[in-house]
Formats: sequence, C-alpha cells, structure tokens
Amino acid sequence: MRKANLALVLCTVWLWGCGSSGTKLTAPTSSKQESEVVLASLVSNEIAVIDPKTDEVIGIKNVGAWGEYTNNHFDAGKVMWFNNGRNVYAVRADDFDLITSAFGYPQFGPQQLLLAGTSNYKPSCHVDTGMTASLVPMQVAQPIAKGLENFSLETTFIDVTPDGRYVYASRRGEDEICVLDNNFGTQNLGKIIKCINVVTGQVKDGNGNVIATYTTLYKPGGGNIEGGNRGVKGSAGRCDINQNTCRAGVCDASVVLRDDGKVIFCEPDWYGGTVTCLDITGNDRIYQHHLPVLIGNSIMPGGFMGTVSINMYNNRTYYFVENLDTSMGTNPCRGHEYILDVTDLSNIKLIQMIVPKFSCLDGITSDNLNDGQTYTVNVRYVYSYNYNASGGVSGIGSQQSYNVNYIFRKVPGFVSSGYLEKLNPSDPGPSYITDGIPIAPFTDDMRPVNVIQKPNGRVIKGDEVYIVGITPGYGQVGVVSYRGFAGNGNPPFPVTHRINLVYNTTSAVMTFTSDGRKVFINDRANPILYVIDTFTKSISDIIPLPAASQALTTKSMLIPAKAVSTPPPSGGGGGGGGGPLPMPCGG
Repeated sequence: MRKANLALVLCTVWLWGCGSSGTKLTAPTSSKQESEVVLASLVSNEIAVIDPKTDEVIGIKNVGAWGEYTNNHFDAGKVMWFNNGRNVYAVRADDFDLITSAFGYPQFGPQQLLLAGTSNYKPSCHVDTGMTASLVPMQVAQPIAKGLENFSLETTFIDVTPDGRYVYASRRGEDEICVLDNNFGTQNLGKIIKCINVVTGQVKDGNGNVIATYTTLYKPGGGNIEGGNRGVKGSAGRCDINQNTCRAGVCDASVVLRDDGKVIFCEPDWYGGTVTCLDITGNDRIYQHHLPVLIGNSIMPGGFMGTVSINMYNNRTYYFVENLDTSMGTNPCRGHEYILDVTDLSNIKLIQMIVPKFSCLDGITSDNLNDGQTYTVNVRYVYSYNYNASGGVSGIGSQQSYNVNYIFRKVPGFVSSGYLEKLNPSDPGPSYITDGIPIAPFTDDMRPVNVIQKPNGRVIKGDEVYIVGITPGYGQVGVVSYRGFAGNGNPPFPVTHRINLVYNTTSAVMTFTSDGRKVFINDRANPILYVIDTFTKSISDIIPLPAASQALTTKSMLIPAKAVSTPPPSGGGGGGGGGPLPMPCGG
C-alpha cells in the first residue's frame, strides 16, 4: 500500500515482547518513509500493521469489517482488498478507511464500526490510532448476473493484477470470476467490469449483457461434467442441469505476470473437480483441466486453495492446488497436492501429485516401496455425484477408472522418500506421484527470490513453495523445492522440509516478505502470527495480536519514521512463560 497519511501512533512504552526485539519506540514524527509492512485482518474488525524487520505491531486500525482471505502476496496496489462471506471490501491505504463493497450487499454501518473493540488485548502492546474508520460516500457496484438464485451465496476470493488496475474475484456461490475496477481515487473503484461463468462459459459485462461465450468442461458449457452441488433447493437436492444450477464451486484466486507479458489467473473448482484458468491478456478466455481421484477413500477430487507461480530454475509456470477432502474427516490420508504445468494454457498438464504417504493411493498398500518396482494405481475421473435431500454429496454417481502403471524411483535425502513415474506418458493421471505432504493441506504460496519490475507489474520467480496443512493435533508446513529431485529445476519436486507449528493450528493464509527471507502464517484459532525463517526452516518468532487473524498481505506503504533505541537489557522480556505457546505479551 502507498500514500499513507495516517499518523500511526506508535508504542511509547518498553515493548518487552511485542515482537522479538523488545525495542523502545519514540513518538512518531511528521516525516514518513517507504517501508514494507505485513497487514493482518483480524476478527475484531481491525487491521494490524506489522514491521517485518522487527516483527512488531506498529499500528492498528478499526475498519468495521474483517476478511477471511486477502490477495495473500505483495503487490503494487493502493487498496487492500479482502473478502467477508459473499462480499469483498476495499480498504484505502492512506487511512485504512472502508471505501466500498463490490457486490452491493449490506455494508457495515457506523454502529458496528464503533462497537468493535479489542479489550482482550494487553494495553502495553495495543497500538491504537485513536481513530474510527468511516465509510466514504462512493458509488457501489450492484450485483449482476447472479444466475444461481436458488443457491445460498458463499465465500468470495480475490487477487489483484500485477499492474494494480484490476481485481479478480472468485465467487463460489455464483460460479463466477468477476473483474473489478481497482482505479483508486475515482468513482469506478469496485465497479464490476465483467463476470465469467466457469460452468456455462458466458461472459457478461457490467450491465449483464453477454459479450462472449466459451466452451467449458461442464454440461451447460458443452462438456460432460455435472459438477458438485451444495445446498441446492428443490428437486430433492439434485443437480438441475436443465436450469444450469450445477455448480463448480469456484474457490481461491491467483494471478501471475510472466516474462512474455502474459498475465494468467487460475482458481480451483472445489465441487466440480476441475481447475479453471483465464488468459487475462487474451480477453479472459477460459481454459480448464479435469482433476483425478487417486486416494482410495476419497470422493472429492476438487481443489480448495491454490497459487500460480514461476519456477526460477526452468522459467515454467506451475499451479499448486490443495485438495481438502472434507469427506475424509481425520483420516491420515486426507488431502493431497496437485501440481499442474500451466505454461501453455491450451495444454494444461497434471505433472505431479503429492500424497501424505504412498499407502493412501488406491492400489498400493505399503509405504515402503521398492526401488525399480512397478506399481499399479487406480486413477478415477468423477463426472457426477449422488446427493442427499439437503443437497449435500452422498457419493459418486458416475466416474471413469483406469489402472495406470508407475515405476518407483527411490531418492534419499528428502522428506519425500522418492517418486512414482508413469510408465506410459499417454496414460491418464499425473506424470509423477510423491509422498510427504502434510495431512489436510490447506493453502500455499511461493517464496519470492527473483523480483523483476516491468512496466505492467512485477514478474516474481521463486525457488520453493510452502504448503500449510491443518494436520490433526497441530499445524504443519511442508516445503517443496523447485530444484527438483535431480537438482536441475525440473519435476518431480520433492518435499524437503516439514515444520511443526505450535498449538492446534488452523492456519489459512500466509504472506512472504518481498525478499523471501520470512514468511508470516496466521492461526485462525489463536491471536498470533507465526514467523518462519526461510533460511533455517524454523519458527523465528510468534507475534501476539489483538485477535485471531483471518487474512494476510504484504504491502509497501508510507509510515511515520521511527527511532529505534538500544534493545532492553538482557533478561528482560516477559509476561509469557509456561504452556506450549510463547505469548510475549502475557497470558
């Protein structure tokens, strides 16, 4: 974020634990400096501003709303966008005022803004601006082309194009990807430019007029997939193809700029079992790929979260997608990772799957595979589901199964024990299968290493992908190396590290500093942020917050210059102690 004119009131007391350094901060001055900050959206309707150099909370502002997810990586936009249920909100960078909501649903009023509080936060660590956010009068875009009126509306996910001009919002309840105007400082901010329906293939402009139609893998779009179905009313909960009420369940949002100038967007279709990508520089043309099921007890192939990223070693574009199969409960085989090569959108390839252990695969009973031995894996593609009376999935309706032969290559030195390689490249299914992913992988992001500023934004390339799993009993982070098993930057890619988080963590999002040195990971159940040192692959700090965070992003913004004194004497630090979780501010 940029152009901040809010004088953030900094702590003027000794912060013995508001972050790791315990430094004393002086009162703010009128001078400001461009600094990178981490922004955390809290369930207390506040945004916490964190200095990633010191891991200290340097400002907090009540904005009257909280976001479940943000565009969880750094960008050049002047607005922080985040979602809350069916809507997305824009928070202005200069003073964190809520300025618009994009889909016209009831906004937060002044009463709710004033009532939000943080009384559970330790006073010595609470850095309050003393100001209350206010709604700025602005034209609010109205919802268009909702289409699926008989469904309860669901979560919206967002990301911002690298040039900061547009916001891409995945709307699960409507099966739409909507393009919003991100023109800061004008009445067009938040205006719906167009919406792309991933099931029907129709593209509608801001007035609801069909301006293009693309072929999709779903029956309403000319394909043969019925898609998943949640909460449909009527017809005994069945998917009504004739009424186009079959849902793909669009989920998450990720945008990337490449060296060739192409900007692409991808999202996983949680209910339908596909991924949908858009060629943003090619008039948002739709490209889709059908994901298979390889886990024996799984009935849900769809991805939940995902990130498009560029491998710095081979310069190819990959899409990491987390499968969060809720039908499997606490099963130790729950969830897996898909890795797709989306360099050529017209020929998307599933190059790899990462499973918790090899015995999770349908057809394999052992985790200790023999080097050079051939194994047969059952690869299934689901086309329809059976539903219960309330519209929930009760089982698979129709599917196509294939017995595919893989040969195991044992490779020591990694968390992954090796990889299965498909013997016949033309057979269905992933080219490679590896083990070692945390159970129930939830979200991921790439560690940025090479950041190149282009006229239309940043080209960001990385060397590793971090994946957070909500493993029963504790959270866990898996690190996948883009160097590959062979060290030449090509697939398959191994899991090289697993980092245990503290507490029964239900992390949802993460954000890296732009130099890739740190990654901040939230905890949706506890008022903390984990800080992981990406060099040592260990937790370097735990930051206390006023409330649990639901969304994170890294921004560059102007903040008041601050003087940092000599750290306090050794032996200080305090209030914490006891228990499994270090709480620097006490408790």
